[in-house]
Amino acid sequence: MLFGVTGGIGSGKTAVCACLKVKNIPIIEADPLARELTQTVPEIRDELVATFGQDLFSACGDLNKEELAKLVFSDVAAREQINRIIHPHVLNAIREQAEEFRLQGNQLVGVE
Repeated sequence: MLFGVTGGIGSGKTAVCACLKVKNIPIIEADPLARELTQTVPEIRDELVATFGQDLFSACGDLNKEELAKLVFSDVAAREQINRIIHPHVLNAIREQAEEFRLQGNQLVGVE
């Protein structure tokens, strides 16, 4: 069974997940996964650059988190577009990781 741990900033998600990990329940962390995919999946990079320009990435190809944050926190339409670009890849990666955990015999897998 795949389940989500949700809540606002400071609501205790990390503490709950720490308790679950102690019980050997694997947790897939969506935010770090999204950051990793944004750096490593060419389709995400290409679509972000095509939509928002090369300024989202440094000359050596690293994600410019400052520029991304400006877009995400100042422009609702841009945030929605970024989510449309990134979220399908994140969901696929979560499904793949959850399936790997299931194949390892885990009956419960959490997503934070």
